[in-house]
Amino acid sequence: MKKLSTLYKRAAQNRTLRTFALLFGIPAGIYFVLFFVFQPHYVGHFTDAFYLDNGDGFQNVWNIWWVNHAIGAGQNPYFTTMLHWPHGTTLVPQTMNIINGLIGIPLMRVFGFNLFATVNFAVVLAFAMGGVTMFWFIRKLVKTYWVAIVAGALFTFSSYHMAHGIGHLQLVTLEWIPLFLLAYWTLLEKMRYRDAVFASFSLLLVLGSDYYYLFWSVILGAMWFGWKLYKREIKLDQHTLKVLGLFVGLSLALVGPLVYALLHLSKVDHLLGAHDPSLFGMDPLTVIMPGGTWMWGKLTEWYWINLPYMAEESIFFGFGLLIVLAIAFYRSFIKRKQFKMPSWITFWWIVFFSFGIVALGPHPRLFGHTLHAVPLPYDLLEKIFPTLEISGMPIRWILISLIAAIVIVSYMLSKLDVSKRRGMQLALLFIALSFIDLFPIHLPLTNIPTAKYVLALKALPNGAVLDNAAVSEPQQLRNQTIHEKPMVFGYVTRLPQSVADKDFQVFAHVEEKKYNLLCSQDRLRYITMPANRPLQTTFPIVYKDSEAIIYDFRTGPQCQ
Repeated sequence: MKKLSTLYKRAAQNRTLRTFALLFGIPAGIYFVLFFVFQPHYVGHFTDAFYLDNGDGFQNVWNIWWVNHAIGAGQNPYFTTMLHWPHGTTLVPQTMNIINGLIGIPLMRVFGFNLFATVNFAVVLAFAMGGVTMFWFIRKLVKTYWVAIVAGALFTFSSYHMAHGIGHLQLVTLEWIPLFLLAYWTLLEKMRYRDAVFASFSLLLVLGSDYYYLFWSVILGAMWFGWKLYKREIKLDQHTLKVLGLFVGLSLALVGPLVYALLHLSKVDHLLGAHDPSLFGMDPLTVIMPGGTWMWGKLTEWYWINLPYMAEESIFFGFGLLIVLAIAFYRSFIKRKQFKMPSWITFWWIVFFSFGIVALGPHPRLFGHTLHAVPLPYDLLEKIFPTLEISGMPIRWILISLIAAIVIVSYMLSKLDVSKRRGMQLALLFIALSFIDLFPIHLPLTNIPTAKYVLALKALPNGAVLDNAAVSEPQQLRNQTIHEKPMVFGYVTRLPQSVADKDFQVFAHVEEKKYNLLCSQDRLRYITMPANRPLQTTFPIVYKDSEAIIYDFRTGPQCQ
């Protein structure tokens, strides 16, 4: 009997290991390897360079540093006086992607990761898990393992994902969207309390990535619920209402406070820095035309060179995906009686076109030119949801159209009989074509040597700094992660008008050379300047080299 029990336990362990390998180990391994196949220059630089650029990438580096710094000090990470000293600023509208910062805390404090490794872990995690979670979702929908593997790759190595890999870590962190879809689809299918809890917490993970992604996930969830009601696939009995009530109540408790804070802030304090949506509406040709982040993008440079921002405009779906999508459209609408597509495919067509139309922005755009005389639904959507004005990036809505396209194409691929020669050939042809379609350029690998004055600043006594020696605002943020001193001004995603007004007083003191007020009223201690632009002041110099000068205002006799 004991021997039978041992054999049963071993068999159970083997089944668990096999399931883990099939559902996580194999897909995660595939996407991890593919990431470094696409970005081979990253190998060997996990701990000494950032897998992001020195623009918005440095802002995201700062985000991860700040979350660790704030939580370690017992501070609210959504408010800081480390920037815009001395009054500080809210970080509620910041593209914080706080989930990466929270994951980074144990990596840095327990496992000894440096900031390079912590940031790069977030990047690699997003690409690997973006594929895994989409694999899980597609496997649930079409029940075909190899198709789900391919779908995960189409999603996580999409042009959209790779383009934002240049520096937008908050948008790179898209792995939680398919996880929410999986949880929510399961919830509506089985109506279990545990699924309601899982769906609510997965929605919280989406919020921890980006407000866009939360908004879109909520819209998708509402659309799917409405579709299920329309198809009479949900019976609103007492049990169903209780389960849905738990999901809605728990979701509001988890995501509501931060969303409310953002809505309230945007209402009472105008936020600066929003983009012009008429400039960032989608040019429809970008979906069918390889962009600047494609390895062979030079072939289409004549087209995308006139578009305003490569990281936003590179949203090519891939010829393989588009060809199969066109076949699916033909079968779904032109020959629907002959091919009888499942009804849930119609839902995904609705999603595809709805989000695609919104992505066009307030007015049509073509070849970089905007037709202002022609209104589109995005204008109306901004009136219904005024907080959309904070963003001004309608083109990003195309991500959900991409998900819909992948779902539809996955269904089509699942109908291939790969046990037969023709089916196998078509599957391999699709995979090969998609591999070429999505092969990206090398993304940034950034390791700017730390300036000596920044190390000198780190060694100086505590005090706020105006870092004029830095070459850019993002570089100021990177410098702060090293010297760890409060900073006047600072590059944040959206700056409240009230903070900008307070900043102006500090700026006026700088411009008018009222250094005594800077040290006494604004509590500024250090100013760094390029060595070729010294200040006309008698405040003492505490550091000087061929690149930079550091002045200490607090020790000067003029400080009142």
